[in-house]
Amino acid sequence: MTRYLMRMATADMTVKCVGANEEIEGKELAKSLEGMVDLQRYCEKAARRLGGDAHLLNTLLEVCCWKKGLLRKKAQRFAKPFRVEI
Repeated sequence: MTRYLMRMATADMTVKCVGANEEIEGKELAKSLEGMVDLQRYCEKAARRLGGDAHLLNTLLEVCCWKKGLLRKKAQRFAKPFRVEI
């Protein structure tokens, strides 16, 4: 139902990206919005598993995944940066 409503709402809309001359409309716009909704749901679930702390989730994502994150290096595994040596 949500997908149908999103497609109907975006059928006659056009979005122009700031800094780019690209316009998104119709099915492409609906697909992008659906992806954003899915990402929001995943983030909410992950934050609940972290004790309801969305700030902790954002910090972990920033440290591990953003441009200079630990996992952005080629062939980097998640366990290696967090390995504890005894």
